[in-house]
Amino acid sequence: EPLAEDRLLVVNGDTLTDLDFGALLERHDPSDAMTVAVSRRDVELRFGVAEADGEDRLVDYKEKPVLSYTAGMGVYVVTERARREYLRAPEPIDMPELIRRLLRNDEVVRVVETDAYWLDVGHVEDLETAEAAVGDHPGRFLPD
Repeated sequence: EPLAEDRLLVVNGDTLTDLDFGALLERHDPSDAMTVAVSRRDVELRFGVAEADGEDRLVDYKEKPVLSYTAGMGVYVVTERARREYLRAPEPIDMPELIRRLLRNDEVVRVVETDAYWLDVGHVEDLETAEAAVGDHPGRFLPD
């Protein structure tokens, strides 16, 4: 059985979160190839959505529906075995491709859903939101 120490915590550089990393590491099953932290998101569309059949007949219409989905937070626990078997130096690879490789090879990639604060700061408006959040509650995100 793999050791719990044979794992690596990976956090995207544009991720702001107060996720308890220790708890995530504890929830990771060492026999899994990877664990992905996920967060539930709702997005309200600004438009009505029309659904038609193959003969262009309207079969459903929803005014400004809310779409719910599970989003990857950019926080991962990766086992040493997965890194050794699926990463090939010096080949560059991103996490989505590593996950696809694992899944194609029937490896277990488990998700852990959390309600922790999470923001991807890849856009200017999100960066401004992150700056305000850290400014309002620095102890939430930064060690003392």
